[in-house]
Amino acid sequence: MKIQFSDHAEMRLKLRKIPKKEVELILEHPQNQYYDVATKNLIAIGRTTINRKNMLLSVAFQDIFGETIVITAHPITNTQVQNRVLKARWIKV
Repeated sequence: MKIQFSDHAEMRLKLRKIPKKEVELILEHPQNQYYDVATKNLIAIGRTTINRKNMLLSVAFQDIFGETIVITAHPITNTQVQNRVLKARWIKV
């Protein structure tokens, strides 16, 4: 899988101190994957440990001609994921 990071993703990962390798691992082995109706992005959800802190991470991306382009990534809670699914913003794929 070829993975590229948008300028926005690069900035947000640096700001949030999220290593690219963690994002790549979640994209390769997500716990769950969704389609975001509002943004039309795909969302990969995975658990990771960053700076000895266990967290759930949301990675928004687009798959264009077999190339994965990361839009952004951020920590997320199970409650936030459930709310987006219940409100039909995210559809499980």
